Amino acid sequence: MAEFAYNNSVNASTNQTPFYACYGFHPRFSVGQQADESVPHADEQADQLKLRMEELQSSVTLANEKIKHYYDLKHRSPEDIKVGDKVWLDARNIKTERPVAKLSAKKIGPYKVLKREGTHAFKLDLPHTLRVHPVFHTSLVSLKKEDPFGREPPQPPAKVTPDGKEEYEVEKILDSRKRRNQVQYLVHWKVMGQSLTHGNPSSI
Repeated sequence: MAEFAYNNSVNASTNQTPFYACYGFHPRFSVGQQADESVPHADEQADQLKLRMEELQSSVTLANEKIKHYYDLKHRSPEDIKVGDKVWLDARNIKTERPVAKLSAKKIGPYKVLKREGTHAFKLDLPHTLRVHPVFHTSLVSLKKEDPFGREPPQPPAKVTPDGKEEYEVEKILDSRKRRNQVQYLVHWKVMGQSLTHGNPSSI
């Protein structure tokens, strides 16, 4: 019955049911009592079968809608983003030099759009410290909306070491120890206005 419901439900991609695509017609599912004499148990069972069929078809329809929703998110039209606009970049797959990964922002930027690459990608003006390919799919960028009060979200520290790595200020050294001929310090980092306690090996 579940297979029948699936094959008789409209596919989000083809706008046709698998039955119709294969055979050119829609099958009938009729469990109504046609005889003159009523059989109570048979009528009750027929009603239950009909209800189950409707529930299964509703479930398949909902699943198709979810699939379409997530497909549209990944293949959405980039018409709202133009060259010169500033966008936020999804940072989940971008490694940073932060002491602890949980302090890394979910989105970074905003960065200027330099060029449209094909129909679903943009080239961004990235700082050299990121060291990643500057072309990203539209699903990874979102247009920066202007704040009516002119406010800007907190940005990562601008300090960069000579070799291109981000540098963070140590607020306070709490403790130290020596392990395997290496000195380790327990420190308070200052990261985007926050204090963070973290063990850090050092050669100083």
